Amino acid sequence: MDLSQFIKEYENKFVHYDTVYGAQCMDLARVYVREVLGDQYQFPPVGIAYEVWNKYPKAHYDRIKNSPTNFPLPGSIVLWHWAYGGTGHIAVAAEGCDRKTLLCVTQNDPKNSPTIIKRYKYNWMVLGWLQPIPSNS
Repeated sequence: MDLSQFIKEYENKFVHYDTVYGAQCMDLARVYVREVLGDQYQFPPVGIAYEVWNKYPKAHYDRIKNSPTNFPLPGSIVLWHWAYGGTGHIAVAAEGCDRKTLLCVTQNDPKNSPTIIKRYKYNWMVLGWLQPIPSNS
């Protein structure tokens, strides 16, 4: 499955990965990793979304800090500071990101929403993104 197939499959649906706490942004990110990237890319257990910024399989991602001169490639995992909603946020970059806005596949933003495509503005709360490193297999 690729990113466009993932979006087709899950858009406007509630995604539960761990069946705890309802459909959260982290659930969507984990299902994306499982369905598109593969198990070796999965994040270790975390309490809240922004913790993925420091807890991720470093052999499988390049961590790229947000700056005015870059933007995520489609399929990158975008992370927000804990101040965004009190837990941070995690989403998947879609086609159409540029240096001014992010277009992401997201869930529970706004609160209790299913999987949607949402345009975000960059600000200090966007920590950066994890760019998957292609597997050699």
